[in-house]
Amino acid sequence: MARLGQAQAQLGRDGAAAAEAAEGKQADAHRYPVYPACVSWARARCDGRGIAGKSELSNPLGLGAALPFGVFYARVKIAVYAAEGWLGSAGVYAVAALSGLQDLDAITMSLARLFTQGSLDGEVALRAILLAALVNNAVKAGLGFFGERRMGAALALALLPGALLAWWALG
Repeated sequence: MARLGQAQAQLGRDGAAAAEAAEGKQADAHRYPVYPACVSWARARCDGRGIAGKSELSNPLGLGAALPFGVFYARVKIAVYAAEGWLGSAGVYAVAALSGLQDLDAITMSLARLFTQGSLDGEVALRAILLAALVNNAVKAGLGFFGERRMGAALALALLPGALLAWWALG
């Protein structure tokens, strides 16, 4: 039970309801679909002193950080080329939204490259980048909400209106 208490402390005050749901009790599991997974992960990572495997800082410009980004960038670039060829601008928007779930850099560089090569309209590229930013901001606000409701609300109030306003301005 000590490990369960540590996991609950790590997840905040709403972690208690999720921990009860993870233990099989009828708590508000339907309201917090991510929490049972987080509690399970935290419980698996706990040792006697708390969360095991503390993160160490590493060089963000090193090969270990650059290689995964390069692979992601290549995948996004191929997906944008394929989607634009098969589905037109709707495909570009779909890839932008999916890419925005993870990162903005790869989709921005891919679309800028397509635009400078002349194979993509500037308005489509701009809308796709804004869509990716909107999705990325929504993901950040959602993650903040699942961590702490007030944090999620603050992130949503800070990030989403600007992205929605930019999207509306292009309308």
